[in-house]
Amino acid sequence: MLIVLHGEDSFSSMRALEEIKEKFKREVDPSGSSIAIINGEDDSALEILQSAMFAPSLFSRRRLVILKKALETPAAFKNILTDILAKDSSGGEHIIVVWEDHKIGAKAKAKKPSKNAAKTKVKTKESSKKLEQILLDSPYVKYFPELFGKELIQWIELECKKIGAKIEAAAGREMAERIGADLWKLNNELQKLSALTQKNITLPSVKLNIPVASEQTVFEILDGIISGNTHFSLRAAGRLLESGTSFQEFFAILTGQFRNIWEAKAGVARPDLHPFAQKKALEFSRRFSDDKIKLILNVLIEADSDLKTTALSPLILLDRLIVKIAETARKTT
Repeated sequence: MLIVLHGEDSFSSMRALEEIKEKFKREVDPSGSSIAIINGEDDSALEILQSAMFAPSLFSRRRLVILKKALETPAAFKNILTDILAKDSSGGEHIIVVWEDHKIGAKAKAKKPSKNAAKTKVKTKESSKKLEQILLDSPYVKYFPELFGKELIQWIELECKKIGAKIEAAAGREMAERIGADLWKLNNELQKLSALTQKNITLPSVKLNIPVASEQTVFEILDGIISGNTHFSLRAAGRLLESGTSFQEFFAILTGQFRNIWEAKAGVARPDLHPFAQKKALEFSRRFSDDKIKLILNVLIEADSDLKTTALSPLILLDRLIVKIAETARKTT
C-alpha cells in the first residue's frame, strides 16, 4: 500500500502520519521494530531504504516504511524509489508512506544553476517528475492545504473540544487573526490558554496572553491587499499598532517583505531568510506582476520620504499607505 500525505499544513499531515504509525503497531507489530523512518535529508537515506524494502525481518513480514522529504533526495534515491513503485505502485506487501511538507507538483521558482550544475539539475528534475506522477496516481493521496478564515477558526474550535476546553467565538477569531495559519503555534497556545483559564478561553484571556506577531500580521495584510479585501488589511494593521508596534517598525517589516517578494520574483534565494518567510515571499511573488511590484516599491519610497516630514498620526499614515498600495495592486498594467 502506498499512502501519500502532502501539503503546506504540516501539523495536520504529521498528525495523520502518527495515526498511521499507531494503527500499524496495534494491528501488525506492537514493538514498532518493523517501522523504518527515512529522512530524505540524511546521507544514509538510500542505504536505509534498500534495507527496509529488501532485507528480511525477524519480527514481521510486513513493514511500515515512512519516507520524509523523499522529493528532496538526490536523483539516485528518487530513481530507485521510482523503480520500486513502478514495478508495484501499491508498494507491494509493505506499507509505504510518503510525507512532504509542501504540495507535490507545485511549481517552485529556484535560482538559476551554474553551468557545471546544469546537467545534474536536469537529471534531478526529471527523476522528481517521474516520482511525483507515481505518488499523485496513488489511490491513497491526501492533500493538507494551509487553513485560512472560517476553516482556521473551525480548526481552533475542534482542537478545543479535543482537549476538553471551551472557547468563545470572538476568542477563536482573535487567535486566528493574531497567530494565523501556524497550527503548531496555535496548538501550543491553546494548550497554554486552556491551563491558564481552567479550560474556558475568553476574548480577554487571548488578548492578555497572546501577542500580535508583527511579521505574521504583515503577511495577513498582504493577503488582504491581493484578494481585494482592503478593510481586512486595515483591521489587521490597526491591531498591530494597538499591540505596541510603531509605524516605523511596521514600515520596515512591510518594506522588507516587498524586497523579499522582488528577490523571489527574480529567482534570488537568500540563505539568511527564514524558511517560512522564503515560502511566503515565493507565494506572493506569483501573485504580483513585475510591473506591480515596481510600482509598489515606488509607493514605499514616496512614503518613506513623507514619513520624515509629516506630522500626521501613525494610524492615519498606516491607513493611507495600505489604501495606496491596494490601489496600486489593483491597477492594470
